[in-house]
Amino acid sequence: MTKVVADAALAEMDGTLRPRRHTSAPKPPDGKALVYVVQTMVDAPVIGGNKATTRVGLDGAWVGANHGDSYFTFPVDPGHHSVCTDWQSVLYTRSGLASAADLDAQAGRIYYFRVSVRDVTNYRSGDVEIESIDKSEARLLMGKSKYATFYPKK
Repeated sequence: MTKVVADAALAEMDGTLRPRRHTSAPKPPDGKALVYVVQTMVDAPVIGGNKATTRVGLDGAWVGANHGDSYFTFPVDPGHHSVCTDWQSVLYTRSGLASAADLDAQAGRIYYFRVSVRDVTNYRSGDVEIESIDKSEARLLMGKSKYATFYPKK
């Protein structure tokens, strides 16, 4: 398994991101909802190995990160929440790129979000956008992506 260390996002979260193929579909824990976050590289960065690292937060606390075309899941309590993402980069043209969306979670349900990353070029500014997507679109994107698992540092 290739170890991928995702710069500032994981340094702040004190862990390591390890993309791998995911074989089972998690179910929501009892009394909670489950959220999938799938990242797609619309235009891959030229600098940094053609992959971007974004971190994802829920109600102001970071819950995970994606690197390149990848996805992860996290449980959430029922109720209204704010889901956000930002691009982690040492380059100022990327580090301020962020997006947010609302989530009204119900226990036992599964929700899907896509983080689209578009790199900065000479012709346009970069962009990071998070949006809710349906299950069919999520499954299509996850089939082309790796499952990102966050492991706390020991």
